[in-house]
Amino acid sequence: MRFIRLALIAILIVVTLSKNTLSEACAADATTPKQPATAKYSPPVAKKIPKEIITHGDKRIDNYFWLRDKTNSEVTAYLEAENAYADAIMQPLQTSKMSSIRKYLAI
Repeated sequence: MRFIRLALIAILIVVTLSKNTLSEACAADATTPKQPATAKYSPPVAKKIPKEIITHGDKRIDNYFWLRDKTNSEVTAYLEAENAYADAIMQPLQTSKMSSIRKYLAI
């Protein structure tokens, strides 16, 4: 669900920028902070637990197999941290996203 939301935001930004002239896009960029949002936050890092998987005679190691266990509290905690990180990174775009939506829909 979160991926769909991020994809829609990206599509709205592309549509808005493609309708604007280059000077309008540069002016809109001038109002955004110069420091990237990622400088304030660091993404969560999933721990690596190697699991050997043999399929059709081919052996491979999946370090993130443990993330498939939805009942594991560590998996839930990691996914919540990942969602919180995504929300924090996307926060600066919320106001521009709403103005882009209003502009696109001519509200």
